[in-house]
Amino acid sequence: MKMKKHYDHHPAQTGILLKNNPWGYRVNVNHPLVRPYYERYQRYCHMPDWCPMSDDERREFEAYFLGEKKKPKEE
Repeated sequence: MKMKKHYDHHPAQTGILLKNNPWGYRVNVNHPLVRPYYERYQRYCHMPDWCPMSDDERREFEAYFLGEKKKPKEE
């Protein structure tokens, strides 16, 4: 009998918004419409593109992306 893995029960989500993500993420950063914003945010924060965001950075990106938080105005 073959053991089922976690992803056999929970297939990958392909939409922009995630549901029931075990890590609490709400936005699918690999979606083709989201990826350019994700990469631009990494450049804005001076992060290398090969380096994943920390949980706090990811939450802040999602807040900006979903319109929950506004960028500070430059004076």
